[in-house]
Amino acid sequence: MRVTTFGANQQYLSDLNSIMQTYQQLEQELSTGRKLNQPSDDPVAFDADILAQTQLAELSHWQSNASKALEQMRSTDATMQSLQDTLGKIRTQLVEVLNGTLRQKDIAGVTSVVKQLVAAVAQNANTSDGEQYVFGGIQGKTQLISVLGTGALQWVGGASTINQQLKIGQTETIGLGVDGNQLFNTAPAGTSNSLIATLNNIINHLNSAATAGSAAAMQAALQNVGNDLNDLDANIDNVTAMRADLGGRMQRVQAVQTQLQQISNALTAQKGNAEDADLAKVISQLATQQTVYQAALVAGQRLILPTLADVMKA
Repeated sequence: MRVTTFGANQQYLSDLNSIMQTYQQLEQELSTGRKLNQPSDDPVAFDADILAQTQLAELSHWQSNASKALEQMRSTDATMQSLQDTLGKIRTQLVEVLNGTLRQKDIAGVTSVVKQLVAAVAQNANTSDGEQYVFGGIQGKTQLISVLGTGALQWVGGASTINQQLKIGQTETIGLGVDGNQLFNTAPAGTSNSLIATLNNIINHLNSAATAGSAAAMQAALQNVGNDLNDLDANIDNVTAMRADLGGRMQRVQAVQTQLQQISNALTAQKGNAEDADLAKVISQLATQQTVYQAALVAGQRLILPTLADVMKA
């Protein structure tokens, strides 16, 4: 087939333009460090990269929620630790009273100490994390317990303190806190008295023992204190069980955090492989393409000969 000079020239210019485009693309990869700068670079890889970005944004949201959940749980756990310590001190005072070695005026002193410890329990119940009460659930701005003038406690938190829920994954939702109503205002299994009722009974019965007018009355009051000790033990067990449940949920959140981080690392690596240019390879290809381009220019000088019109113009 006969090839005209014009046709040969056009083919040469097309090839030269292709070489130049490849050279410019390599220059862009070298300057940006990315091999995906626009959809036309690699449509399939670009779509996969956009999907990875979307998934990473979603993962970041779950990770943020998990961190918030764990922070709130740790605050609640610290408050429950303080509550357990305070209840343990009250128990120690009751055991000392029931040993039978204290005089009536000594019991009055114990009563005063116990009232202060009961007030500390109320303080634990009303612990706030910012503007939210940690045991308030979805009604987090409502105080749970008030202390009366007699030192007794009164529940003011409403009939229920439903636990807050937070989504930490596509199908993973976690309860953040501890139900304050169940913790302070509900009698646990094995007793008919809630923690609030038990503490109020303890104050009343210690007062009775401290002010008893006879040995028999004092003995009756101490008998009631012994029953209160049993109720207190049941409520301490309830606090321990609810704190253990919280600890289990904290471990669950930590496991989810680990899983989310692993997925995030994998997607980040996948995204990097799709986006990031191999600079050593690009530099080598750029040098090769520059040599090809220069060789093409030399070849073009021999291929595109001057025409009669070019000579006449000169």
